[in-house]
Amino acid sequence: MKISRLRLRDFTATFLVLVAAAYYGLHVADVHVPDLGSVRAVAAVVLFLGIAACATSADPELFRLGPGRSLLGQAQMVLGAAALVIGLAAIAFGSELALTTLFAITALLWASATSRHMLRQPRRPRDVSSDVSSTHRVSKNWQVRTR
Repeated sequence: MKISRLRLRDFTATFLVLVAAAYYGLHVADVHVPDLGSVRAVAAVVLFLGIAACATSADPELFRLGPGRSLLGQAQMVLGAAALVIGLAAIAFGSELALTTLFAITALLWASATSRHMLRQPRRPRDVSSDVSSTHRVSKNWQVRTR
């Protein structure tokens, strides 16, 4: 496993999730943070940072619908939707359980996405000569009509 396969966007998402973990940890430790003393405020911060981490680290495959999506991608999509609903419930009702669940899902999504990025196979360089020859071959077969 090479850490060099991670990109800057993975490190940015890690930083955002660590900030969310710090806020959640301070809340659990009952440390008073100005303007973030309530469950609702901490839930809003965790939800916002989770969405930002997802948007930062997401692969283009994440937004593709259809049968070509991997099982892990489908599970992450369901977990992301659940995190959104639970986060909004935590903000609306001020529930400690909803906040804890929101943070757990956020951490799970980050861990699964980061490990998937670490384990992916490096892309092979494209053979440019085959693209040029096929383009040339197609262009030879075209007929141009003149008036």
